[in-house]
Amino acid sequence: MGSKKPAQTGALYQRIAGAVVDVAKCDSKVLCLAEAGPAWSSVAVFCADDSQVYYHDAEAEDEEEDVFELVMEAWDAEPQRNRWSMMELVVENGQFDAQFTFPDEFDAGEDEFERRNRIVRKHFGDKPIKYD
Repeated sequence: MGSKKPAQTGALYQRIAGAVVDVAKCDSKVLCLAEAGPAWSSVAVFCADDSQVYYHDAEAEDEEEDVFELVMEAWDAEPQRNRWSMMELVVENGQFDAQFTFPDEFDAGEDEFERRNRIVRKHFGDKPIKYD
């Protein structure tokens, strides 16, 4: 985990970063947690203030770029041997960084919500998560 994407797909990840900032409407650190596979993706967007973490629905219809479509486009653009199972894309101070978990590193037996909460805590600490 922790590898960065090659430059040829960097523009796609930059577009994802911009789209998740638009979804979160937040000036602080934003986390996009995405899982993908053939013809499907799951995306969750989070940001935090001093007291809690906020979940944002990535399906905001008024956004210019659809995060789900961008995630699938980025996943499909990877050579099959480089396709990840999960992406943690963090946007902070106008910069983004992406870390990837590949199929051989992925614990498919871990509950999706436990995995999500574990990763959110990794990025934002033990603040409560507000799903509204």
